Amino acid sequence: MLARILQLLGFSSKSTDDNGTIYGEEFIAFKKIFNNLSNQLTVIDIGANNGSWSQTLLKQQGHLIKELHLIEPNPFLRTENLISSKVDIKRYFFAISSLPSLGIHFSETAGSKYALTNGQKNYKFIEVKGIPGDKFVQDYSIVPSFIKIDTDGMDFEILKTFRNALQKYQPIVLFEFSKRFAKKAKYSLGDNIEFFEQLGYQIKVIDFRGELKKIRFHRFEVIGQQTKNFLAVPKS
Repeated sequence: MLARILQLLGFSSKSTDDNGTIYGEEFIAFKKIFNNLSNQLTVIDIGANNGSWSQTLLKQQGHLIKELHLIEPNPFLRTENLISSKVDIKRYFFAISSLPSLGIHFSETAGSKYALTNGQKNYKFIEVKGIPGDKFVQDYSIVPSFIKIDTDGMDFEILKTFRNALQKYQPIVLFEFSKRFAKKAKYSLGDNIEFFEQLGYQIKVIDFRGELKKIRFHRFEVIGQQTKNFLAVPKS
């Protein structure tokens, strides 16, 4: 209860467990959306970290997944613990970016261009390979159904590299937004909303119960140190 009160007041973010969620709201929303699914999904997990989010997805909704593509350039993290006899799991050790290479601050648990917001000393600056999202799906012959992005402020930069794939395949997209990272990255929640609306999407915020809520005042949707999850769904 205390965690929830602090979250509502804006003193804490959603990221309080390995999956970056307090109440498992991402997975509740996922189940509701794909409850009556007839075809299996191809999922891209960007910012896969140690694979904990994908591991939870496999445990809860593995029967819905056909392919799972994990992208994590952090050299300190590995996802070999993910094993499934029914799901085709592939791993990629580069970043999704419009740049052929980029420098990222990595620790043993996280990594981002914007990670050093609190002056942490345990991050190492490492140059990694980058590939645009559109080129990634084309080169690896991926037809995405669902894209999850959790990259500590790099989400919007990554989204923009998937413009053609979003138009062509219309996958549902789960992304997060945090003002503390967005300020350094110089974008707003409104920029995300405008980007998706241009592609024929609508944006919903996921509340702590896993319900999808309409965004009424995007400037005030995220307050204080909160980090919230948003879902972009094709209007069609």
